[in-house]
Amino acid sequence: MEAELAKNPGVIGNLQQVAWVDVCLGRNEEAIAAARRASEVMSVARDAYFGAYTLAGLAEVEAHAGAKGEALELVGQLLAMPAGEVMSVARLKLDPVWDPLRGDPRFQLLLKKYAGAHPIAAANGTSP
Repeated sequence: MEAELAKNPGVIGNLQQVAWVDVCLGRNEEAIAAARRASEVMSVARDAYFGAYTLAGLAEVEAHAGAKGEALELVGQLLAMPAGEVMSVARLKLDPVWDPLRGDPRFQLLLKKYAGAHPIAAANGTSP
């Protein structure tokens, strides 16, 4: 993967795969750097749809790398925008990728804050 990434450093799929390999090997700083690079290559500002996926990928890697505060910040950001396919309260409750955050009171607060909230209304602080 590293050789492929060296040949094509801007390929999002390669960056995401390297991030997960690194986090599984305990190379947390390298994992976060690769996931962050993917989120920069395909940012929400560049592409609101696909950028949400790379941002969620960064949050997942951060959660598994022990950067819970950063991961929770991104989860909150994603919940506040219309990213229901990528990030939703239901997905956060069910997807085992979020297990590292489940015991954190901040994670539980995010679930409560956005439970039943319409994404656009939640971002505006209003009810649907």
